[in-house]
Amino acid sequence: MQQSDQEAVGNIRHFYRQRVPAGIMESGEAVAHAYEHYLQYVRAAVDNAPAPPAVLDVGCGVGWSSTLMLQCGFASMVVGVDIGTTFVDMPTNPNLGFVSADALFLPFPSQSFDVVAFYQFLEHVPDPGQALDEMLRVLKPGGMLVVAGPNLLSPLVSLQGLARLLLTRSPMQWFIRNPQELRSPFGNILLEKVFFLFRNMVLLLKKTCSPTVKFVFRTPDLREPAHADTDACYLLNPLDVRKYLLRRGLSILQYQDGGRLRLGKLGALKGGTWVVAVKPTTVG
Repeated sequence: MQQSDQEAVGNIRHFYRQRVPAGIMESGEAVAHAYEHYLQYVRAAVDNAPAPPAVLDVGCGVGWSSTLMLQCGFASMVVGVDIGTTFVDMPTNPNLGFVSADALFLPFPSQSFDVVAFYQFLEHVPDPGQALDEMLRVLKPGGMLVVAGPNLLSPLVSLQGLARLLLTRSPMQWFIRNPQELRSPFGNILLEKVFFLFRNMVLLLKKTCSPTVKFVFRTPDLREPAHADTDACYLLNPLDVRKYLLRRGLSILQYQDGGRLRLGKLGALKGGTWVVAVKPTTVG
């Protein structure tokens, strides 16, 4: 997908505006488990803040993550924003609010929030650079940006998918695409999975060596039920995020230290994107 393709961008916006995600009425343990690692990561990032911060939760979906942030007690106020229009029906709380808006044009004054966070969001945005710029605009000087999402260039995820295909499907299914199957960012059949594995390794190497940031896009599969990032349009990865934020003058506080798997300096290989950055207090 090309960023200049306005029709494709319009289709993506329409898809998320009219979509009501499955499981909107879920509650309790199922919801807490789904957001467990994200909430832990945000909590750890703001743990040393002088006071519970005001948090903007971007791409909040129906709003479970925003609600849980406030309930967990590490935020004084949470505003959830999503391009969708359906949010959980919670008891009135003056410290919790939801806004339906496009993340490329956030309807908040500059320097409004102590923390801006998002989870499994940026990969669905046709212009990730503008989305990040908008988040930085509404972030206060000295505030933190908390990034949590998949790594859609992860060779480890590619290898897991390849192994799953070989172990769970018949040899005939290795080579024949089911037209009803949603298109995965890591491929669906054997040849695709092998191709994407090597392509992702090459892209990660190029991104490691290149001084510039180049976002790589794919054509999203906007059929339901979207799952496993079949609807992703941007191949989100930690190298892009880290480099983009550094070029915007932020300091990286934490990098690839979230999720279940710890890989140290090889963190760019893991299946997630976990970054915490701090906005400078002065403009140099």
